[in-house]
Amino acid sequence: MTVGINEYFNTAMREIRAQKTDSDYSRLPNGRKTVGNKISKMKPMGIIVLFSLVYMVSYITRINYAAVISAIISEEAIRNSAASLAVTGAFITYGAGQLISGWLGDRFQPAKLVLYALLATSAINLTVPFCSSLILRTILWCINGMAQAFIWPPLVRLMAELFDLANYDNACVKIAWGSCFGTVTVYLAGPIFIRFSGWRGIFYFSAVCGVITAFIWARLCGGYKINKKEIFENKILKGENLKVENFKTQKAEKPLKTEKPEKLLKDGKSKKNFYVFLAVLFITIIMQGSLMNGVTTWMPSYMAKTFNLNESISVLTGVILPVFSVICLQLAGVLHKYIRNEYTCCMLLFLVGSVCAWGMLLCSGVAALFSVLLSAVLVGSMHGINLFHTCFLPRRIAGKENAGFCSGLFNFFVYVGSALSTYVFALLSDFEKIGWSGTVAVWGIIAAAGALLNLFLKVADKNKKLKAVNNKT
Repeated sequence: MTVGINEYFNTAMREIRAQKTDSDYSRLPNGRKTVGNKISKMKPMGIIVLFSLVYMVSYITRINYAAVISAIISEEAIRNSAASLAVTGAFITYGAGQLISGWLGDRFQPAKLVLYALLATSAINLTVPFCSSLILRTILWCINGMAQAFIWPPLVRLMAELFDLANYDNACVKIAWGSCFGTVTVYLAGPIFIRFSGWRGIFYFSAVCGVITAFIWARLCGGYKINKKEIFENKILKGENLKVENFKTQKAEKPLKTEKPEKLLKDGKSKKNFYVFLAVLFITIIMQGSLMNGVTTWMPSYMAKTFNLNESISVLTGVILPVFSVICLQLAGVLHKYIRNEYTCCMLLFLVGSVCAWGMLLCSGVAALFSVLLSAVLVGSMHGINLFHTCFLPRRIAGKENAGFCSGLFNFFVYVGSALSTYVFALLSDFEKIGWSGTVAVWGIIAAAGALLNLFLKVADKNKKLKAVNNKT
């Protein structure tokens, strides 16, 4: 039955495409056609570079506050927990905005959403240095988090549109490098601005980067529109396990030899198992987010307090983290080619992170270089897991037409973990009986628990009934 539906729609849509002339359309890298635009004529690597630039600048305009937070604490003589409110609030609004952004990105033109987000975050970065009030600065940074949320899910939707499944994974890995390059830029520029002009200079620099990137995006991709007829067809095909990336080569997928998902959902036990699976998946995503962004945020402060380094030097140590993240992202992509199971890959990376955290505890106050290197591998491992959670899994679970929403949903839980960890790690470090040594031990426990939960997901994912419900939902 499913094969028959596939053949019918493939034939019908080939006839629709045959009615269009080459003068009306320009060909995309994967052979698909869409309304003419500059990005339509770009080579795949050109598109990857453009998207990486946007993602890099989104990090520059988002993590700059966290990068100079130790300087803000010193200048204004405030506690870690008070200074972290702006970063925590931004993580909350960023995570909440992912749900809205993912939904809108699947239903409206995502290129416009990215352009408006870049302009908004540039304006906020330009305004923050003029705010002397901690409360007002916190409110502004929370708004910045919401604006930033309208960048990544629309980018995922555009990637799903521009690349076929074979090239999508490779594009995700390379575009994800943008986050690492953005982090390197911030942590290199941060100490320079702290030394010569104070922490406010990093925000002026970030605003300029945002405006320039918005101009480039508007020129190359701002007018790109997804064919509305195709969006309509995607809605018709939703839930039928049909792929529409390449109509000439796509073969009909064989239906799973299981009961119908509708029947499974009516089965109380299967429905309960499915919701347990989702709950565990969301918990692991929260754990990954807490380590990925929590460790990155507080690493300079940890180095300053543990090894008695000044603010500019401790911030500079944060440069090593994204360098290792690039390496880990590439290794994660290679790992995925050999182990075609996202949960197994995540389990292995969580184990690596746990070993690094316990190694940091042993090096605490003794070997600064080893502590930085181990923390870099820890954060890099979490970036690799983030690649699986926000790029690979959404495309596999939700398909092209809902990839943006699914990525936004998973990203929401990433930043739930980020928001919790930023504030909780600050509280733990402020307690004399716990301090930074106890906080690092918590990192090791979280990573070990994440490995165990992914082992559960791996076993549960083998249940074909659970997969059938997963694909349908």
